[in-house]
Amino acid sequence: MKWLVRLAVVATVIGLGFVLTSCGGSSPAAKLEQGQRVTAMEAWEVMEGEVMDWKPGSMIISARPPSRPGKEDLGTDGRSSAWRFVVAPEGDPLPGIYSLDTTVKPIKPNRTEQRRPVAPASVDPAAWQIDSPAAMEVALANGLEEWMGANAGFQISTMTPELIATVEDGSYWHILAKDGASSFEMSLSAIDGSVISTVVTP
Repeated sequence: MKWLVRLAVVATVIGLGFVLTSCGGSSPAAKLEQGQRVTAMEAWEVMEGEVMDWKPGSMIISARPPSRPGKEDLGTDGRSSAWRFVVAPEGDPLPGIYSLDTTVKPIKPNRTEQRRPVAPASVDPAAWQIDSPAAMEVALANGLEEWMGANAGFQISTMTPELIATVEDGSYWHILAKDGASSFEMSLSAIDGSVISTVVTP
């Protein structure tokens, strides 16, 4: 009888270990490869669970690839190996800054907190429809590609695509590219991809 009890205990422990391993391995971050370039939405999928555990009902105040001198790999495809999201529930003056960098092990979201003025508007993750690649496609088709062709000194690593929101325009992508005094700036809806404004400085 004793050996049957011991066998049952061992089987239970092994089974529990298998479940825990399976759960950990199925996490969004576990599916990423070292140095993998991801879209903004793919990065958000990795962070969202932790964000909502930290502060339920959190909204996105801003999202963009962070400044990483010497490690920039943002392309015109809207993918990057690192993204930074500033998040908080509406009216919360202490947002969390979540970052994901697939070039650093272990690959997992990291959070810092920083008190700042309450954001007047934020992006509702449930309403966000236009991912970073689609935003770049809209910009390229509406002047960015032409501007890049006319500015040979432009470096893609200096471009800034940022997901933000204002009371006037709602949730939108703001894309800024510079080459010396020349610049291309576009805002486009993060809900339906429509162009809100374009400013080109020769």
